[in-house]
Amino acid sequence: MNNSSDSLKQLFERVVDGGYCIGCGACAAVEGSPIQMKVTEFGCIQPHIDPNADTSGSSLDIQQVCPFSGESPDENEIGRERFAGSGAAYDNRIGYHRATYAGYVKEGEFRKRGSSGGMVSWCVAELLKTGQIDGVMHVHSRVPGDEDQRLFHY
Repeated sequence: MNNSSDSLKQLFERVVDGGYCIGCGACAAVEGSPIQMKVTEFGCIQPHIDPNADTSGSSLDIQQVCPFSGESPDENEIGRERFAGSGAAYDNRIGYHRATYAGYVKEGEFRKRGSSGGMVSWCVAELLKTGQIDGVMHVHSRVPGDEDQRLFHY
């Protein structure tokens, strides 16, 4: 096994088999990656190594892009690079921030039908109504069926 194969094995043992993978697809998006994203029997999107991929000569280290590998920068490192010295405050519970707000929508059914007070749904509706955006890709829950077991759709 070479370094790339060892790295892939470590990634799958730590992140995928360990239950930390969230199915973000960063590992599969890297050019030349031997990883493909597939839907599991439980409707989760998980990485799988393409059985036809040749990893023997690759110097690609997928762990550098996986947010849960322990090898990539974490949110504190990224935040420090991006926000340190910018006037943003740092809190060890929430990271860097400029301000924190809470709210909910009083108009229509947005609060009742939305999550977290309906703010995102209301903002999207306003942007669409005023023509400031053409469309939105938004995830909704769905009832799994025989043909499609996924719990969410766009």
